[in-house]
Amino acid sequence: MHEVDDRVLGQFRQDLEDGGIIKKPRAVHRTTCRLWNKVAGSIPSWPQQRVTGPSYRNTYALPWNSFPDSLKADVDDYLEHMAGKDPLADFMPLKPASIDLHPRSSIGGVIRRRSARHGISLPLTS
Repeated sequence: MHEVDDRVLGQFRQDLEDGGIIKKPRAVHRTTCRLWNKVAGSIPSWPQQRVTGPSYRNTYALPWNSFPDSLKADVDDYLEHMAGKDPLADFMPLKPASIDLHPRSSIGGVIRRRSARHGISLPLTS
């Protein structure tokens, strides 16, 4: 008897792709992995071997430290401005939770992803 594991489900995905019958073999593979783990966690008689759910997401991100310090300072200044510390500001300030996301995961992430996606080479130093 064969155990179901990442190797077996990887071969399953390959067979789906090679067979050409399924329109979205990666989606079937991902769903199969997710459902296998769900059943393993809820049915005691089911084999308890968990599998790794695949991620087929394409990411386009450069590390934040690859950008010039001047850009980082500009983003920090922008976020401070958006925090609404200026009582004469004519806009709705961001909530503290939004500011806490910080540029490394929000504004900086957008800059990094878009520049990498479009093949733009940004300078590594200021």
